[in-house]
Amino acid sequence: MLDKVVMMGLVLLAIYTAYLLVDQAINFNLILSDTIQLPKNKNLSEQTLKSDEQFFKKISQIKFQDYQGSQVSLADFKGKPIILNSWASWCHFCLEELSALAQVQAEFGDKIVIVAINRKEPLEVAKNFSDRAGVTPQNLHLWLDSKDSFYKSIGGFSMPETLFIDKQGNLVEHKRGPIDFQTIREKARNFFY
Repeated sequence: MLDKVVMMGLVLLAIYTAYLLVDQAINFNLILSDTIQLPKNKNLSEQTLKSDEQFFKKISQIKFQDYQGSQVSLADFKGKPIILNSWASWCHFCLEELSALAQVQAEFGDKIVIVAINRKEPLEVAKNFSDRAGVTPQNLHLWLDSKDSFYKSIGGFSMPETLFIDKQGNLVEHKRGPIDFQTIREKARNFFY
């Protein structure tokens, strides 16, 4: 009888351990990489267009701070294609991704705007991390979101998260999880040109 109780305990322990491992893998993007892509169709329903306009209006009202301490918002970029990226220093995928975003920004120049929004970290922490990635405010818009308002407003649950917004302010794609240079570049070409 005791052997059966011990065996049952070991089975339950194994199930619980597996659950914890899967949960951690999801939280660290080892399993989950979800992409939400909206159709690029000029004949979208009025409701879809209305919700996209409301989406851009909502996120463009959020106030951020740049590395120089100035208050900034996405409203300054209305009418331009925008790539938005939510990142943090504790996200190991974000180091390479910041560098990739800066490379894409250099390639496309002022044809698109790329903004990397740090999640709720002090300037010193964010700057040390972006410096490690070789990214500066001279080659990429680097903003701080002290209240994590942007991440919350997009329904963030993964890291990093990248949004592609066309010049009309329509959300074209919301990519959850890591994305590499080639993919960012390809999506920018496909969505914006």
